[in-house]
Amino acid sequence: MARQQDRSVLLYSGVTAQTIEVQEGTTAASYEDGDLVRFDTTGQIILAATGIIAGIATEDATASSGSASDVQAMELIDINALYLMTAGDLVATAQADCGNNVNIDFTAGAQFAETTSSTPEINIVGIYPGDLAVAGGRYIIRFNMMFFAGDAAT
Repeated sequence: MARQQDRSVLLYSGVTAQTIEVQEGTTAASYEDGDLVRFDTTGQIILAATGIIAGIATEDATASSGSASDVQAMELIDINALYLMTAGDLVATAQADCGNNVNIDFTAGAQFAETTSSTPEINIVGIYPGDLAVAGGRYIIRFNMMFFAGDAAT
């Protein structure tokens, strides 16, 4: 089955997230609307990497990296809010995953909750209604607070 949603991460708990203006970073790490992003060493946003998350892109990368006129909004993550994130296309959501701290696969345009926990960025708190045992189904997640920091590496 295909992914259950077109954005990598969606706010679920009904609150409105704050946004800030940011500049797009290098095109080598392009991202899509709804992808998790981070800041590079120049203060521009790029695709998030293992353990480093700053927020959620609100539009696709434009390939005009570093341009002062390329201002976009980035949704800040509310560590108290709940979000939706899909399981991998070939992985069925499972009740046994609820309560687990797991990794994120940071593929641009198709980020998903993994079932491994070597660098757990999220906690699975539930399964979206109707998505139990569905390949590519949606998990209800909460972000682990310790992964919201800048990184000196790009």
